[in-house]
Amino acid sequence: CTAVASAGEVNFNLIGVLFMAGASCSDALRLVLAQKLLKNHKMRPMETLYYTSPVCLLWMLPAALITEMPMAIRNSSFSLVYKHPLMFLASGFSGFFVNITSFLLVKRTSSMTLKTM
Repeated sequence: CTAVASAGEVNFNLIGVLFMAGASCSDALRLVLAQKLLKNHKMRPMETLYYTSPVCLLWMLPAALITEMPMAIRNSSFSLVYKHPLMFLASGFSGFFVNITSFLLVKRTSSMTLKTM
């Protein structure tokens, strides 16, 4: 998918493609771990989210602090949260339901099914 998206791109960037490949691999690893928790340990999707979310946060937080926080502080981007709190709340709920739905799909089928959709 990454190779198809970047084929013929005028502004091709190898680092961007490597980041995309890394993100795809880490998402696949997360889904395989979720599949093992859902099927082998017979957990429900909410329990699986409870156990996988802290690990995802530990991986994402340092990267966000290094790459995005300086510019967000410089541009005072956090004022957007105060101006549009309902939009940020809706975005959070949307992400929550996407994760629950993906775990339900993995429980019923497999992580391979979700990655090929």
